[in-house]
Amino acid sequence: MATLTQLLLVADGTIGANTVHDAGTGTPFVGHCNDLAAAVSADWVANDVNETTTTAYFTLSNVDADFDSMTTFNIDVDVDAIDDGSSNDTCSLTAQIFDAEGGNALTNSHEVGSEVDGTRLRRNVDMSAGLTGNKTQWDSAVVLFTWTYVKPGAPDNVQVRLYGCDFDGTYAVAAAATVKQLAALGVG
Repeated sequence: MATLTQLLLVADGTIGANTVHDAGTGTPFVGHCNDLAAAVSADWVANDVNETTTTAYFTLSNVDADFDSMTTFNIDVDVDAIDDGSSNDTCSLTAQIFDAEGGNALTNSHEVGSEVDGTRLRRNVDMSAGLTGNKTQWDSAVVLFTWTYVKPGAPDNVQVRLYGCDFDGTYAVAAAATVKQLAALGVG
């Protein structure tokens, strides 16, 4: 088992029509949310205030050269919920990883922020449940962020802002890489 080199957002994918960033809606979006979660950034990406669900895909950096399969996986996020407090509307932000083709899920969907947070916070979310995929699928994988808006009451304009994120974890080393590592140690 080896420690994964942090995966970062490197490029825009498909950005939903109701997704905005701190400077509007011009591309690229990735520059507004690709800071490490531990950094303090004024840039963000979020759902707009039109009370709708929206999405944003971003390409991730490649996994390590000796990667075989993911064993643990976490997302570190810096999020904030903006809520005018006028009703009981809700919004949640989830993250899920797909292969580069966008068709095969490599993780389950996990909530990383919601309107109940109320203040800006940094958190680590374990995304290890449902891990699958090999190196080919993880190289240039995409993360899908989904803002799900539910409006049972009067207009509320809840917004969940993503300031930054990164991914870390552990992985099984490919068999050929294990043989090379043992040979370098004089074993085998």
